[in-house]
Amino acid sequence: DDSTAALIGAAFLVAVAAPVAEEFFFRGFLFNALRNWRGVWPAALITGLVFGVIHAGSSDPAFLAPLAFFGFGLCVLYVRTRSLYPCIGLHCANNAIAFGATQDWTWQIPILLVSALAVIGLTAWAVRRVWPSGRAAPAPAPAPAS
Repeated sequence: DDSTAALIGAAFLVAVAAPVAEEFFFRGFLFNALRNWRGVWPAALITGLVFGVIHAGSSDPAFLAPLAFFGFGLCVLYVRTRSLYPCIGLHCANNAIAFGATQDWTWQIPILLVSALAVIGLTAWAVRRVWPSGRAAPAPAPAPAS
């Protein structure tokens, strides 16, 4: 389907939905499970390899090794920042550029990138408003006795 609606839907799936879903699975679940089992570096290596292999059906074989390295790098970013947000943002940027390149876009790529990051950011903000982290604020220190 060459309709505008199909193109917008595909762009949303590639630049918004996929980065969020893949980061929650690969870094949030798989990497953490492997890290608890084998440590950071083996977990990052295995997660990166699985990340590359999982894209075999949708990517040119020449891109699988770079995708595995990208998956490894996202694990390192996650360890350094202790947050999925930077991983989601970087993954979003990668996918927006890749999608735009497949469509032979030029000026549209930055628009897709900014729009996708805005959707992700606003969604994260809304989710945090509806479901706070659940961590209680520390209790105030008791007043000194007079």
